[in-house]
Amino acid sequence: MNCSTFRFHFNTFEICTDRNCWSLTLSMHRGITSFMAILVASETSFFTEMDENMKILSRWISIISRYSQIHYTRKFEHLGLGGGQYIFLLFICENAGTNQDHLAEQLTMNKSTVARVVASLEESGFVYRQVDMDDKRAYNLYPTDKGKAVYQDIVDVLDEWNVALTDGLTPQEQEMTESLLIKIMQNAVKFAKQDEEN
Repeated sequence: MNCSTFRFHFNTFEICTDRNCWSLTLSMHRGITSFMAILVASETSFFTEMDENMKILSRWISIISRYSQIHYTRKFEHLGLGGGQYIFLLFICENAGTNQDHLAEQLTMNKSTVARVVASLEESGFVYRQVDMDDKRAYNLYPTDKGKAVYQDIVDVLDEWNVALTDGLTPQEQEMTESLLIKIMQNAVKFAKQDEEN
């Protein structure tokens, strides 16, 4: 087992909530790095003995997520992509013909956010829309040649960061990390959905 163990694809690992749970499907797409971005929690300098462990867990997740976003923003800047746009382009490249509703569902983001990001990607020449032949009110999304050209660059950046984060971990530790992160993600999905319904 090596770092490729952490690679998941959108169409093979899907845990979604109804709205606004931050890229849960995508988060496992390129492993531990993207996963951390969905579990950002507020930090606090005050820890009680009783809940110290859980607050520290949230803190580490937040720190990893923050440094991941800094890394992505720096790496994707020369491609003309904003730090948060790459996840949309990645999905569209791997699911050519998807529509905005499906994109919003799979990335568990609200439709207005998806519409805004897709519009910016279209304006920048990375994607284009085409009327759905089965539903004239809907548009299917496709990567342009420009979008396809940067796809592998995006994958390489995510894989490079994943290697960096798992540096020094044994194959067994990597496997255990993956297993525990999936359980944490499932808990986050469940809690967020319950919180939304209350």
